[in-house]
Amino acid sequence: MKKVGNNHQTALRGIYAVISELEKYGAKNLSCLQKGSQRKIEFLSPNGNIYSATVRTKTAGTWQTSIKYGEVRTENVHERDYWVFVDIGEILPKFYPVPFWWISNDIHEAHEKYLERHGGHRKFNENSDHHAVQLNRVKKWENNWVQLGLNSGL
Repeated sequence: MKKVGNNHQTALRGIYAVISELEKYGAKNLSCLQKGSQRKIEFLSPNGNIYSATVRTKTAGTWQTSIKYGEVRTENVHERDYWVFVDIGEILPKFYPVPFWWISNDIHEAHEKYLERHGGHRKFNENSDHHAVQLNRVKKWENNWVQLGLNSGL
């Protein structure tokens, strides 16, 4: 699929794709909330819990985010806050729902490794807070909707 439109349009296409996928697996009472540039989808899962999903969308390359989300965290088995990485550059979208505790820790660890490789500094712009998330980091979460209490095998 060819890249169409600007970043805002890409983000909206990702949100619509995630909403459709959530509904397919049994989510109810979906609402989309926006705080600044961050958009979250809140929904009621068939297991009775309310979850939120922050959507990160790409059409090619890597997903873009900020090191501001990076923080040392431990596993939270009761996590209700997720990020869904969605790739809409394929014929059919691909989804990677990731617990927030995990991605926050992963961003922190990946950024620390990046700094180590560059003598403790950013390679080009010391003031940048940009962070890229590569597919290999989230691949293991592909279509793992069960962790959000959603029905599988539909």
